[in-house]
Amino acid sequence: IPALASSRIKCWAITLAAYSYEMKHKPGYQLANANALSRLSLPEQPKSVPMPHNVVLLLHHISDTIVHASTIKEWTASDPVLSRVCKLVQTGWISDETSAAIFP
Repeated sequence: IPALASSRIKCWAITLAAYSYEMKHKPGYQLANANALSRLSLPEQPKSVPMPHNVVLLLHHISDTIVHASTIKEWTASDPVLSRVCKLVQTGWISDETSAAIFP
C-alpha cells in the first residue's frame, strides 16, 4: 500500500488482502444487474451499521501501533519468564534448569 494512499484506499486494501482475486474491466452498460441489486432495500434493517468515520479513525491508529525494538526490550525486561530466558541465553544455559515456564 503506498504511504500516501488515502485512508479509504488503505481500508479496502486491508479488506481485499484476505482474498485471492483477478480484476477484469467491464463497461458500465454490462453492469445493469449489479446496479439494480445495489439499489434494492434490505428486507430487515440491521441493528447497527459501522460508521465510515469509525473505520477511518481505526486506520489512523494503525500507524500509531507500530512496535519498536526498544518497546519490545522494555516489555521483555518486565516479563519474568522472558527476562529469565534472555539471561540464560546471554550467560550460558544451566543444564539443570527445569522450570516448565521457560520451555515451549
